Amino acid sequence: QFYYDCLDKYVDRSDFQYVEMDTDSAYLALSGTKLDDVIKPHMKEEYERDKYNWFPNETTKELKAYNKRTPGLFKVEFEGNAIYALCSKLYFVEGVFKPLDPKKEEEKAKKKADPNYLEDDEEEKKDKYSCKGIQKRQNEINKDRFHNVLFNDVKDKCVNKGFRVINNEMITYIQQKKGLSYYYDKRVVLPDGVSTVPLDI
Repeated sequence: QFYYDCLDKYVDRSDFQYVEMDTDSAYLALSGTKLDDVIKPHMKEEYERDKYNWFPNETTKELKAYNKRTPGLFKVEFEGNAIYALCSKLYFVEGVFKPLDPKKEEEKAKKKADPNYLEDDEEEKKDKYSCKGIQKRQNEINKDRFHNVLFNDVKDKCVNKGFRVINNEMITYIQQKKGLSYYYDKRVVLPDGVSTVPLDI
């Protein structure tokens, strides 16, 4: 419903692309900085009247707090410059630079005293990723790793460590296994390694 009655209605298909979806989330690629930037010009007035049926009204602090947890509305939870979505629950989003939290004023003051201080130090960038089945503490997860799997056909491996009980005895184990993978069995992946089409079943 969100795709056909909102996105496809108000945004030209050349300006957005569904990247991946989960039960309660959707990752989109846009040709603009935000969704409002890519609304069809002749649909802007209607979109303004309809958008709060899809997104929370955040025009005031009170409305923002009230609508923060309203069910059924799509809220922006993360923004990034690029995403590598290999398959379900296996993605990496490169974050955007945002101003540091005001609470970090003291840290900022110390940085400015450093002779190597750069203006970019005023901002911080956080990435977001999911790698189901791969222990984050034991494996370095970064953008290059996802890029190499998707575009350079790298056979990625990972190491998981943990405890198991066998015959009433607790043992530790170290397991080397396949790591990041672009294998996807829910749709047909086209030769470009990115585009997909429905299964012919």
